[in-house]
Amino acid sequence: MRSALVSESALDGSLRALPEDTLEGRRVNLRRSNEACGVENNDAAGYHEAPTRFRVERLTTTMNAGAAGG
Repeated sequence: MRSALVSESALDGSLRALPEDTLEGRRVNLRRSNEACGVENNDAAGYHEAPTRFRVERLTTTMNAGAAGG
């Protein structure tokens, strides 16, 4: 069974939106991708909020630091 992973570069374009909008979009798309690959979204597998939130927040911080010249 193939895992549904999203690379950081795939998130780059979506981070131009507000982080909460980006996070909601990632929730929807990751759940759909998991289902298409036959992966259930439950407590044991599939979509989990913590890693997605971490990635979105980390990438947003990195992009904002770059935009500020840091």
